[in-house]
Order: sequence, then structure tokens, then C-alpha cells
Amino acid sequence: MSTGSETQPAISQTAWVTALTLAGLIAAGWAALLAALPPGIPSAAALWAAICRPVPTSATFLDGYAMALAVWLPMVPAMMLPSAIPMAFAFAARIERQGGAIKPILLITAYLGVWLVAASIFAGMQILGAQILARLNLPSTALGIMGGFAIGLAGLWQFAPLKRLSLAACRHDFTDAPENPGMGQTLKIGAEQGIACILCCWVLMLAAAAAGAMNLIWMAVLAAVMTAEKMIGPRATAPLGLVLLALGSMIAVNAVGAGALRAYWFG
Repeated sequence: MSTGSETQPAISQTAWVTALTLAGLIAAGWAALLAALPPGIPSAAALWAAICRPVPTSATFLDGYAMALAVWLPMVPAMMLPSAIPMAFAFAARIERQGGAIKPILLITAYLGVWLVAASIFAGMQILGAQILARLNLPSTALGIMGGFAIGLAGLWQFAPLKRLSLAACRHDFTDAPENPGMGQTLKIGAEQGIACILCCWVLMLAAAAAGAMNLIWMAVLAAVMTAEKMIGPRATAPLGLVLLALGSMIAVNAVGAGALRAYWFG
């Protein structure tokens, strides 16, 4: 009886530190995303238009990149950390008896750091791609087909063996991890978890970039999808792939026009 009462404070402290760290970072990310919106939005309709504003193509690369970073960087804690909640609490449960309440913070910091680097790269790719497409001056039909292809590619990735391996790594329960990892080991574990998560989700992120990462609605939907997949596990992988393939096909068909396709195939 006394043993249980002695271990309870350590368990409680580790869990609270993990929960408060995650909650604080997620809230800060959403606050920064909302702060990136234009000031003085007068109505709900204007707010919706601002949230769904497209990628800037008229600005210089550096200006556009700065605008994209203002969304991509806070997007990481706002939308990627929720999917890391099971991983963070699994790690906290593993080390809770060592009184290492600081270690979940180190794990989350390393995980977040890897994602911030990736987000910086995605932002650059997005702006560069958007500006190249703007110079090519492609018709809206071609852009719609490309967007559908990007979503479809994300659907195909769901069936790749590397995708399944990285999803399994993202859902790591840490049963094989050291019971009392050092600071360096904890940072390494967090970085490895971040890399596994990126390998799991990178095609979805590129699809989001193609759709416009300045569009918070798209990003919120994709973040919810990624979080649900990590919570549910491999059972969700194939159904999600089929949904993405269907969605990509619908976007491409809508861009071409169902009537045009019928005329092409049936004359």
C-alpha cells in the first residue's frame, strides 16, 4: 500500500508535465496561425476568405517564403503535435518511475525540431513551385489535374511498404527503449520519431502544399486525418489510401469536366 502511494507522485508529475507541454505548444501554434491572418477582418465571410487565401505568387521568392513560413512553422505544433500525443505519453509511461519529468519535454523538443526543419523545406518547395507554375501560366484545367494527381499520389503512398514501416515506428510503444534513457538518448529518440513521422506523412504534406498550405482548412483536415491514422493504426491505412485516390480522381475529373470526358470517350 505504501509503495503505491510513493510511486503515484512521480507518475502524476511526468504525466502532467507531458500534458501541459503538449497543450501549451499546440495552443501557441494555433495562436500564431491566427496572428498570421490579416488584421481588421470585419466579418465571418472575410475571415473565411483570409483563412483560405492562396499561395502568394506575385511577391518575390523571399517575401513569399516569409509569408509561407509564417504559416508552416506554427502549423507544426498546431497540427503535427496532436498526432504525437500517443507517442509522448507512451514514452512518459516508460520513464515515469525514474522521475524524469524533464525527459518528455526533451523528446517533444527533438520531435518538433525535426518537423520544423521539414516544414521550412516544404514552405520553400511550395513557393518555388507556385511561382514556377505562375510563370508557366497553365490553364486552370491543367492545375486542377495536377492537384488531383498530387492527392492521388498521396493515396498510392498509403500502400507502400515504407509507409507501413514508418507508421509502425510512429506508433512506437517504447517497450524496447531503455528504462532510464539519458538526455542524449532522449533527444535521439525524439528525432527518430520525428523522421519516422515525416516518412509516414511526407506525401500528404506535399499534397497539402500543392493544395495551398496557406489554406488552414485544408491543413486542419489533413492533420485530423494523420492524427486519426496514428490513433487507429494500420487498419486505417488502406481505406485512407482509397479515399485519397477517389478524391484525387474527383478533383482531376472536375477540372477536365465530366462532359468533356464523355465526349472524348464516346464521341
